[in-house]
Amino acid sequence: MYKNRPVLKLKFSTFEKVIEIIVIINLILELLLFIRYWPYLPNKVPIHYSLSGNPDSWGSKGTLFLIPIVSILLYFMFSYISRFPHIFNYIPEITEENAERQYRNARTLMTCLKVEVIFLLSFILYKDIYIALGKFKELGIGSIAILLIIIFVTIVYFIIKSIELR
Repeated sequence: MYKNRPVLKLKFSTFEKVIEIIVIINLILELLLFIRYWPYLPNKVPIHYSLSGNPDSWGSKGTLFLIPIVSILLYFMFSYISRFPHIFNYIPEITEENAERQYRNARTLMTCLKVEVIFLLSFILYKDIYIALGKFKELGIGSIAILLIIIFVTIVYFIIKSIELR
């Protein structure tokens, strides 16, 4: 149970600061992309894709507004949760000796996931807009698969690192 764990206030690493800047730039670019193309979007835009990456369901262009909103909400959620690594689930037992190592590892995981998930959403918004405008025909399921594999590999990497940092 996390109530017996030490609570530490960790400084952000240079890596975390750089990732934070990258995420903020990505969010700004996502919003600018959305604002730039909003007036040119048709009333119907793709909202769902088949396994082959072809649009198979269409909705109003207002549904695209959800992607930047979700991206911003996820940014704040990841940022807030990362402040409390002592409440996360860990494979090794957290002790006074390993708490700082484990917390840093977990917080770095959250930072990496934040940038990867928000980048994935930005990529989907970009593709949705360009498909709606007729510049692309499909989502590019291979690209989505690669991004999802990167997220999975990141999680596995940090789990293995957590076990090594016992």
